[in-house]
Parts: sequence; structure tokens; C-alpha cells
Amino acid sequence: MKLGVVVPGELIEDVCSYINREFPDIETVSFPYAFIPEIPGLIEGKQNRADVFMFLGKTACLYASKEIRPAVPWATIPRTAASLLRLFVRAARSGFSLHVATDMQNESLFRDAFHETGVAEQEASVLTVPRFPFDDDFMVRDADAMESLCRSGETDFCITIFYRAYELLQRRGIPAYMLQPSYEDIRHTVQKLILAHQLRVSQDSQLVVIAVRTDVTEEESIGRSGYDMALEQLNVTRCLYEFARRIQAACIEIPPNSYLLFATRSLVEQETEHFRSISLLQ
Repeated sequence: MKLGVVVPGELIEDVCSYINREFPDIETVSFPYAFIPEIPGLIEGKQNRADVFMFLGKTACLYASKEIRPAVPWATIPRTAASLLRLFVRAARSGFSLHVATDMQNESLFRDAFHETGVAEQEASVLTVPRFPFDDDFMVRDADAMESLCRSGETDFCITIFYRAYELLQRRGIPAYMLQPSYEDIRHTVQKLILAHQLRVSQDSQLVVIAVRTDVTEEESIGRSGYDMALEQLNVTRCLYEFARRIQAACIEIPPNSYLLFATRSLVEQETEHFRSISLLQ
């Protein structure tokens, strides 16, 4: 199986090395990006290079899905409490209390992580900065908002899901941590994609039987000769065989006016999608 890995360039080597080590039968295809708006351009027209795609976080996946329709299974590496707990330990070792500024839009995950640490409610808090639009100034505004919370004393450190924001905060001397996926989260996502790929292969190889029957009502047959009826039946047969050729189906005639077509599910779905796209253009 070929796995398309869509993660920031700074993390691509670490993520792919782990996958190659844990899943030696999987071939990773890297799609590193510097900014989220780059993602559609990176994978557009290249989904045939991998059997499945894995994205770092929902934000990247949702942004890509607005521009590109998934042609193969997509999945995101979830950010779980395990990833947060790792950062809480690092922050505690540096002498920080658990008052956090973040751009991760999931406060309930932080509350769950706080609960797992066993700290009292008054000893921990999270302030989430607004979700800014993805434009040229996005990372700067994101970092500015977290920096403001830290300098005001409302929080002690920052946790960001964006590597560029992390770099900006570091350069400004603001204590910040990058929320990276844990290896366990990566493993679970890859296993999920393996199952999705196996299911897709199984469905694509399923045999489909299409039954066709042509009927002529009594009103339609009035005033028409047997030659006319035979010619029309031949025309129907020709059209059915052309359709069978497109979906690579075996066609069996059952006289006087029935047919059975045997094909694989994937080819039938492709032909159906082709006709649907034509109808939308008309």
C-alpha cells in the first residue's frame, strides 16, 4: 500500500521514518508543505500516486477538501490528550504552571488533559485565540494573539498547532510548544487507513450483475411492422453491448428481450460517475 503523507516540511522526516519503521510493507509518498494554503496545489492531480492520504490535523484536511474532492480514502492524525500531556510535562519541568494560550480550537481536549494530570481547576486554564482567515498575515496574527496573552500575564506559555507560529513565538522569546502528534496517534491513523484501503479493494472487486429487460406496450406496437420492431431491438442490443464494453462486462442475451451484464463494482461506479458529471455540465 502507498501512503500519501501530508504534513509540514519540518515534521515529514520524523513521521515518515516512524511509519517506515513500524509498517515496513507500506511505501510512504511525501507531500510536505510550509503553509496550509499550499496543500491543494501539492496534491491536486496527484492522488493516483498513493492509495490513501494522511493529513496532520483537521484544519489541513478540511482546507484541502474545500478545493479537492477525495479520490481515495483520507484521514487525519488526531491530536489527543496524550500529545498534550507530553507538553504539560515539559512545561512543568521548565517551571511553568498550567495556564495556557493556544490556537487549537478544542478546549474540551485541554480540560480532559488537565483532569488526567490531577490538578485542581484553579491551577489550570486555557485561553484560545480567535480562528483567523488563511491569508498572508495569518501566522503573524495568530502568533501576535498568543504573545499578547502571555505578556499580559493571563497565561504562562503557548501551545500552537502551526509550526510557523511556533517559530515566530520562539524568536520573540515567548515560551511556546509545538503540538505534534504522538507516535501512538500516528500508528492508529495508519491502521485505520489500512482497513479503509482493504475495504475499498474488497468493494472494487465485488461482482455486480445488471439485469435489463425491454418491453413494448400494446399502444406502441400498433401500426408498426415486425421489421421495425426487430430493427429497434437490434439498436437496443447494440447500445447495451457498447455499454458492456465501457464497463468491461460480460453480456448474456436471454431471448426474446432480456440481458444480463456481469462486471466489477468499481467499473460500474466509474461509468455512473462519468454520466453524472456529463449531466451536470449540460
